[in-house]
Amino acid sequence: MKNIIPLTAWILGLTSLFLSPAAHADFSVEELKAAGKTLNFIKTIKPGAVKVAIIYDAQTADSQKSAETLASHLKDGLKIKKFTLSGYPVAADDLSNASDADIFIIMAQSVTSYARISAVAQPNQILTITNDFACVDQGFCIMGIETKPKVSIVVSKKATDASNVKFSSALRLMVKER
Repeated sequence: MKNIIPLTAWILGLTSLFLSPAAHADFSVEELKAAGKTLNFIKTIKPGAVKVAIIYDAQTADSQKSAETLASHLKDGLKIKKFTLSGYPVAADDLSNASDADIFIIMAQSVTSYARISAVAQPNQILTITNDFACVDQGFCIMGIETKPKVSIVVSKKATDASNVKFSSALRLMVKER
């Protein structure tokens, strides 16, 4: 009986790891739209055209396909209030053509590249957004967003401070800060 409790806890933990939507789901169009709605509250991104680099793991075919699918929703420009988002997929192992972006959407499958992505984003004041809250908790991503079962936005104080991305005080009241 003593062995059943730890085994049950281990199985439940393993199951939640594989079934966790934030850890393994593609970054959705709904999450992209939720991210776009926060732009009014980010002082370092000006209204108008906003370049979005969608960062994927080149070693994972699903990651690249997910990035290309998300980019297809931005090819004609996605208008959200005063902002028009246009985007393109970028492999995490070659970020040389992404430093002019205003936003990095980081696909959850890019977990092994979070530090490298952050090292490019921070000095360039690039807003990093993901639906993998572990990236936010580790201080590599500024913002974590999920829309199911409800909209949840979490901001990393460590990543925000390191990147010098500035938020309005109104946004800080609407999100969780870790």
